[in-house]
Amino acid sequence: MVRRLAYVLLAAWSIAASATGDVVDNGAAPNGRIVVTPDVLMDHLILGKPELAAMPELSWADNGRRVLLSMALDDVQTTRDIAPDDDGISDAYAIASIDVDSAQITVIGPGYRPVAAPRGDTVAYYVSGANGHEIAFARSNGQRLCSLRDRDLIPNASGFQALALTADGKRLAFAIGYTESTAHSDDRSSNTDAAVRVFDTLHPEPPSNHGVVLWTIDEHCREPRRVAQLRRYRVGQLAWLDRGRTIMGVAQTPVPGRTQTSPRTDLLRFDTRSGAWRTFISNIGGQTPNHRSGFLAVAPSGEDIAFTYEQDGLAYQLRRQLAVASLANGRITLVSADPRQGAGWLDGRTLLITKPGAHPLLSRTATLSLDGSERDIGGIPGHAAISPDATKLAWLEKDLYGNSSLSIASNRRAGSTWAVGDRRVVWQAPSKLARYARGVRRFVECQSTDGVRPAAILVLPLGYAPGNRYPLLVDVHGGPRGGLDSVPDPYVPGSVLVRSTLEHDLWAAKGYAVLLPDYRASGLYGFDKIARDGSDFERDFEDIMCQVQTVIDQGIADAGRMAVIGNSHGAKQVTWIVTHTDRFKAAIAKEGSGSVNYSVAWGSRGQMHQQITWMLGAPYEHPEKYRRISVMDSVGGVSTPTMFVEHRGARRAGDLYPWMFAAWQAQGVRAQLRLYDEERHSLQRPADWRDVLDASIAWIDEHLAREPVTPLSHSAAPEIKLP
Repeated sequence: MVRRLAYVLLAAWSIAASATGDVVDNGAAPNGRIVVTPDVLMDHLILGKPELAAMPELSWADNGRRVLLSMALDDVQTTRDIAPDDDGISDAYAIASIDVDSAQITVIGPGYRPVAAPRGDTVAYYVSGANGHEIAFARSNGQRLCSLRDRDLIPNASGFQALALTADGKRLAFAIGYTESTAHSDDRSSNTDAAVRVFDTLHPEPPSNHGVVLWTIDEHCREPRRVAQLRRYRVGQLAWLDRGRTIMGVAQTPVPGRTQTSPRTDLLRFDTRSGAWRTFISNIGGQTPNHRSGFLAVAPSGEDIAFTYEQDGLAYQLRRQLAVASLANGRITLVSADPRQGAGWLDGRTLLITKPGAHPLLSRTATLSLDGSERDIGGIPGHAAISPDATKLAWLEKDLYGNSSLSIASNRRAGSTWAVGDRRVVWQAPSKLARYARGVRRFVECQSTDGVRPAAILVLPLGYAPGNRYPLLVDVHGGPRGGLDSVPDPYVPGSVLVRSTLEHDLWAAKGYAVLLPDYRASGLYGFDKIARDGSDFERDFEDIMCQVQTVIDQGIADAGRMAVIGNSHGAKQVTWIVTHTDRFKAAIAKEGSGSVNYSVAWGSRGQMHQQITWMLGAPYEHPEKYRRISVMDSVGGVSTPTMFVEHRGARRAGDLYPWMFAAWQAQGVRAQLRLYDEERHSLQRPADWRDVLDASIAWIDEHLAREPVTPLSHSAAPEIKLP
């Protein structure tokens, strides 16, 4: 609460200062849009305003008559019309119900992640501002029914983890996480007590102190029933079957010897009457409790269940597949050959699926039959949702600027296939960033050496003039899963602050072109393209450099003035790049020091890294593979001035940026090491945001010193007209 209050006070100070001209010169462009400067970007981040008109998630309600969206509040009504939560912070998004025939919008209330009853009008959703600690029920016409807080049922609750309504909407199943008290305390009676944590191979992992309780409740928040308690589990997905007698769930549990970031995931079956539960299918591939990381849906026939699956039991760092299993015996009858995401069942034999691309605009919708045959649905982007009766499709599109639109189409069976028609847009909204001057964006594609065609996003400088060459900033995304998309942003936010796509417009306003390359490690180009012999970064390097060369060949980038930056896995790519080419004049590697020596990083947390072990074996068994993906032996002769940024003060054995800094220093190459005393993978304090932002701008400007082209005019995102 103290930190939140500090943010509010700092935001209020910034607004007041901006109004008097003491802090921010908005630099309004001739077309009335605001040029993004460091001050402008900081004000935007501190205020925490939404960047999308609608979150990229939707569901059908009221038997296919309405679609539910999480809309930004000022797109549906002002924040004065909806009271803020009791934490004093106004909500960013509200649940809105759109009538697909009349396009009438009904605001239900502040919230996100709506779920609806397939054959009813009941809606359940998470209440905004409550950090997952409150859910609400409503009718799809806007009538609020009731709300429930997690601690109403469990005093030591840690938040809701999953929701699922019965087909008629009369009952809700939900999981509540909890944390057990532990004997350990940081409060010490005197300074003679030892401040020590002990790890012992007899007990390789301390007992987990978290668990989850599965509950059911009726639509008016009455008759709460505790179905089952699972210690050391987290639940990511829930689904009903058998008319409310059975619940299926996807749940994670740590496994001794595995890193905590890659627990085992099981498909569980619960009997709501007896409370008994059992593992239906074990080790289906690591899925986080994040609802977007998985899929679980029962076929209309009630005979099969579809779920996100990974045959090797790995976390979805590399790929996502679909599987279908018989509910009678658990036998898996179908596994997709390539990365696929589920959208819903069209009938008892056919699934609607998404064929993922590097960005949602590059993904496609298709049908997948239980016999394994797959057919594209032309012109429909990925992530379409099917109505309960399978007669309509709905999809939400967001472009590279954040403009949003909701479209509807009819859907009917035509012989052995499905035909889509009568497409129409029922709702549009401009980007929440439309008031800023933004660089023109486009996709770029190239062909790597082995035929992979990775995609990239190119942001042109403000005032771009064909025929001029511009300094190029290559911003390599992290993950690496997810490609070029990052919810809730229009695409992956910038690597310096990792918070807003406006970071790229800041560079564009300074006269830089910005390239955001995807690469095969995202898992979106086929699992067979990801190496298992230690050549991962070699192949990713080829993907990235072929995109860089494309922008040079197009006459946009100045090959003599290029810099590369990256965060997390993107920073690992940066350290590989600067130790294998001298084409870049400057680099920034932020929070990715594990790639310096993977043998060290493999066990630096006192646990083996499960995924690397599966890919390469243990480092003491295959040292040559670990040397191949590490850069420690490649720093000799390095010439690229590099800034290394670490957020955890080099406290872990795997944090080796000080080693890299020493290697640069010993060879007389310019380097800078910045250590921020924060414990999170992304910086949390606004003062640190500003410090690393200013330092990064100064670093890039210094090493790409030639005066950049002066923008002649300020281009901006295309206008979008409301219906």
